[in-house]
Amino acid sequence: MELITSIVPFLLGSAACKHDSDSVTPQNSTTLSVKKGATFYLTLLVQYSNGSTGFIWNLVNAGDDTARNMNNMNTVVNPQNSAVWGNQVWNYTALAKGTTTLEFHFARPTVLSEATDKKTYKITVTD
Repeated sequence: MELITSIVPFLLGSAACKHDSDSVTPQNSTTLSVKKGATFYLTLLVQYSNGSTGFIWNLVNAGDDTARNMNNMNTVVNPQNSAVWGNQVWNYTALAKGTTTLEFHFARPTVLSEATDKKTYKITVTD
């Protein structure tokens, strides 16, 4: 079993979060090299005191077949009363050898052109 720290992009910085599973995740970077068939996670911070703003991370470029299989996306609400509302955790499986890009915009789903933040991840899948 491999324990890797995932990237947690903040609107104003970054910090780490741990996943206990047979998976790989980027470490304080926007690039990731992963073996074919491996699972990887992207954890994106939703930094608001409550979820009523309507702003979430939206996948606007799903890349190609290299990492297209998104297993799920979960929203994890911060149980502590801090300025952070929670995280969106995107879970993928690397399908084929190659390189792809995943792009996320922090915006209301109905108004993606008004994104307040953007994150792009370069994923390279090896044999």
